Amino acid sequence: MKLYGPAGDLEIHIKGVTVRREFVILNAEMGVWQNTILIDSSDIRLLVPIFFRFSVLLFIIKAYIRSIFGKDKNSNS
Repeated sequence: MKLYGPAGDLEIHIKGVTVRREFVILNAEMGVWQNTILIDSSDIRLLVPIFFRFSVLLFIIKAYIRSIFGKDKNSNS
């Protein structure tokens, strides 16, 4: 993942995911910073409709199919 913003462009690497009580916890790195991202039920209610949009589902399906058949648009073959 990438984060684009006024402070610069940073790669985001998800290092792990856990569930504790009412939170999904993402352990991530952004550049040299270690971050903990807490997602609660109100965030999930916001994110689920976004990920179930037709254009997003189509993107996910295409990316999955490309990964299976090895047709990555970033490859030079």
